[in-house]
Amino acid sequence: EQDPKNPLLSPLFGDLSGFPPIHMQVGSYEMLLSDTEEFAKKASEAKVSVEVVIFEKMFHVFPMAGNLIPETQEAWKYIETFLNRIYEKAPSSLQMGGEGEQNHPIKS
Repeated sequence: EQDPKNPLLSPLFGDLSGFPPIHMQVGSYEMLLSDTEEFAKKASEAKVSVEVVIFEKMFHVFPMAGNLIPETQEAWKYIETFLNRIYEKAPSSLQMGGEGEQNHPIKS
């Protein structure tokens, strides 16, 4: 039987120090909302840059709903903004790729 506090089962119980910046989205109707908030708090305490966007009246994995709900497009815009911000802060060696590779920047 597995220990429910095993960090491989739940990242809430792992060491978050050294994690890269984290962006999380969660719906206010999501059953894991409190876990998301707790994880964000733990990441922040570990000096990890973390942002949480809570979408009112949204459910689990709502960003995957395609064009069925307008919140999906808003969620993906947040993701795009986060990734662009991270990309801009990345060392130029990571932005340009390895030797002989083409540069494929993130488009805004």
